[in-house]
Amino acid sequence: MDKQGRLRWGILSTGSIARKVAPSIAKAPRSRVSAVGSRDLARAQAFAADLGIEKAYGTYDALLADPEIDAVYIASPNALHHAHAIQAAGAGKHILCEKPIAATVKAAEAMFKAAEKAGVVLMEAFMYRCHPQMIDILRRVREGEIGRVGLIRSSFCFDIGDKPQNIRLSHALHGGALMDIGCYCINFSRAVANQEPERIEGAGFVGAYGVDEWCAGALGFPGGAAASFTCAVRCQAGATAGIYGSQGFIEIPEPWRAAEPVSRYTLKRSGGQIEEIAVSAPDDRYTCQAEAFAASVLDGAPLAVSKQDSLGNTLVIETLHRSLGVNWDETPCRDRRANG
Repeated sequence: MDKQGRLRWGILSTGSIARKVAPSIAKAPRSRVSAVGSRDLARAQAFAADLGIEKAYGTYDALLADPEIDAVYIASPNALHHAHAIQAAGAGKHILCEKPIAATVKAAEAMFKAAEKAGVVLMEAFMYRCHPQMIDILRRVREGEIGRVGLIRSSFCFDIGDKPQNIRLSHALHGGALMDIGCYCINFSRAVANQEPERIEGAGFVGAYGVDEWCAGALGFPGGAAASFTCAVRCQAGATAGIYGSQGFIEIPEPWRAAEPVSRYTLKRSGGQIEEIAVSAPDDRYTCQAEAFAASVLDGAPLAVSKQDSLGNTLVIETLHRSLGVNWDETPCRDRRANG
């Protein structure tokens, strides 16, 4: 920690998601972004200059060797999460790893094992779980405001176009709709059901690049709840969610990118009118995530996304990939787009 008791962060990789998240980490009361690392020193220096970060490193090794870094945000492509997390744990750094944590349960378990051995915190970065909107929705569901949950629906879709240079279409970098955004829908479904699914089914399209370009999935839970979701990186559709129970329902127009300073969703109780629920959210979702992570590291607070939560999500993703015929090679990635 620094003299103000703040967590000192290093940003591992300089891609687009890192540029989005790093400024929000810096806004968190108990966080300070101290350094950035890239495989290209000039890229790291440009990133640091743009965002007002003190130190820039031309290798990830150098970033992780810095004794004045307490935690790292891993923003590298999906295929590199496994290696980078294990390396960071070995260097004694707490780890916030961009979602999805890994493509296989085997890889995710190895990451958590390394973190546990090193005595550091590892959390998967599902930022929406840290936002007051989702916290409020889960509270209402747990308290029974809509009765017994029967149906859970979610969607996260967009079309990036036929762009082979986009990492979302790279098999080597573990791209595809499920890995990029379907992981949100799966996480949402499991969080609402508060159980692991006993039935996992899916259908989708695997294109010329060897990744799923869109997918529809269904999850059946032991308590009777059924979840359906759609995700796509090559198909236009919405990004919404809904929870439907025996005594009412909740519909969420912006489940993944909740607004600030106020986010809104609707609640309908049996016999009542549809209410618009306003949730105060003075910080953006990434700042909320950084503050939740800092509370876990500094105070021992429960993780917003636990180890078991991440392993459960990864199992669903891996199962659906197998049904679609998408398999991952765990050999080191040599895709040039892995540079960052």
